[in-house]
Amino acid sequence: MRVHIKILKGDGCIVDVKEQDKVLCIKEKVELQLNVPVVAQRLVHRGKPLSDEWTLKQCGVKDGTKLFLVVKKEEELGSTSQTSRLNFWDEMHYFLLKHYRQGDAKQILEHFTKDFQRSINSLSLDDIERIASLKLKQEDT
Repeated sequence: MRVHIKILKGDGCIVDVKEQDKVLCIKEKVELQLNVPVVAQRLVHRGKPLSDEWTLKQCGVKDGTKLFLVVKKEEELGSTSQTSRLNFWDEMHYFLLKHYRQGDAKQILEHFTKDFQRSINSLSLDDIERIASLKLKQEDT
C-alpha cells in the first residue's frame, strides 16, 4: 500500500509499505527519500503521534493515508530531556544505519535484541538485586 508523507511547511513523499510493517519502517524509508534522520522524525496520524513499535494496522493506516511528519529541531535532539524520550532500540537502529546498509542494520538489531532478551530472561532475582546494589554503590561514590 502507498502512504503519503507530508512535512509541515515543506516537501513530502510517498512510501510503499505493508499493513504489518512498523512505523519505524516508514521512518527509515522517509530518511532515504527526504534525508531526515529517523531520530528527528515524529509521524502524526489523526492528530496523534505514532509509536515506532506499532504496526501500521494498529495505527489505522490504510492505502492512501496521509501522515504528517514533524521534524525535530537540532537543539531538541541534543537536549537530555528529548533524547531520554527516544526509544533505546530506535537509537541503536539509527546508530547502526550510520555504519551499515538498511537491511544489514535491521538484521544486526534483530540478533542483538534476541540476544539481549535471552540474557534478561536468564537473570534470577538474586542477579537483579546484585546488579542494583552495585549500581547504587557506584552512584554513591
